[in-house]
Amino acid sequence: MCGRELRPREEDSTNSFICLLKKMKEMRLMEKVVEETEEVRKLKLGGCWDVAGEGLEGGRSRQGVALAVAAVSPRLRCCQAFTERMEALAEHWRDLHARRARLKAHVVTSGTTVKENERLRTQALKKAKEEKVENSKKESELLGARRELESLRKQHQKLSKKLLKYSLFKRYLVEVVENSQEDRWAKAQDRAARKAMELKSLTMAIHSLFQAASARLQPQARVAAGDSHRQLDMVRGQLGTQLSPGAGGGPWGSRREMWVRGRDGRAGGPALGTPGGCKAQPECSGSGFCPSSPTLLCHS
Repeated sequence: MCGRELRPREEDSTNSFICLLKKMKEMRLMEKVVEETEEVRKLKLGGCWDVAGEGLEGGRSRQGVALAVAAVSPRLRCCQAFTERMEALAEHWRDLHARRARLKAHVVTSGTTVKENERLRTQALKKAKEEKVENSKKESELLGARRELESLRKQHQKLSKKLLKYSLFKRYLVEVVENSQEDRWAKAQDRAARKAMELKSLTMAIHSLFQAASARLQPQARVAAGDSHRQLDMVRGQLGTQLSPGAGGGPWGSRREMWVRGRDGRAGGPALGTPGGCKAQPECSGSGFCPSSPTLLCHS
């Protein structure tokens, strides 16, 4: 792009320089013509006056004057024609001087233009050189980037082949993870089912205990069938109020102290719910109901 812009500028600079040389040559020719015209004028004027002087000096008589006038008349006519010609030459000479002044002004202007064109040409060449260096640098960088891209493409192909090779291991790991998750989920469901069964067994034991205690103690308040915590609290409250520490005999006489100790754990002897506190601990099946007494909970 820069080279295309430089060519018209170089042609304009060359044309201006050639035009300047032509104008200078024309000015020198005009100066030479003016000098030759001046010399011819001087020579012709000198010749006429020399002839007239010879006629006057040759005869002082009337005849001599007549001869001198006769001799000078053609010369005077010639001098008149010469004078007219000289006036024309003087006019031409003035034109030449004016043209010479214009040529000088044009030479000065052309010189300034040539200098400016030369400066622009030098600046354009410098810029073109810098752009050439920059383009070569960019081309080298582009070549390096292409080489790097080619190496990366080859590396990508190698990695793609390895990925296809190791895809079997990926599927195997996915299956292992899925199986392990399924196993954990199955174990969690099994554990939840066991806990639900234990909770149901405990609820049934509390309900059985509440029914037995209600049949014997006849509580005043009614409790919902599914409220296990309320049933257990009422059984404990009723047993604590109706069974005093000094009472004896009856169906509850042998288990009163065991229940009180199992409830607060501060009385003497083993407490219910601690190792050694439940006499039927080996026979306990983990259902929450003590087999040694239908009205006591197993805390083992």
